Amino acid sequence: MGKGDTDFMNEMLHVATEELKQNLLDFHQCLESKDYSGLKFHAHRFKSRSRILGLGLEKKVDWIEMNCIEKHHQKIAELIIEIIFQSQSALIEMDTVKKELLN
Repeated sequence: MGKGDTDFMNEMLHVATEELKQNLLDFHQCLESKDYSGLKFHAHRFKSRSRILGLGLEKKVDWIEMNCIEKHHQKIAELIIEIIFQSQSALIEMDTVKKELLN
């Protein structure tokens, strides 16, 4: 892999990492404030990120998006916690890849 390719990959990983962190923060803030319309909005936005990063969370996120209106608050909270946990694992993996690219 050429230096330019490594720099590009590192930049893409940095952008993906920062956006994923912001998504998780948005989920957490909406859950804390019981902002279910906000959760629905962020769930919709998160679906494509999950697909792009291969997180496999689309079904959970889709369920959240579809059920925020119906007030399944406990189930939504459980799914958000699972999404945050799984996404944090992905962030650790992305950080490992970034470090490998720099070596």
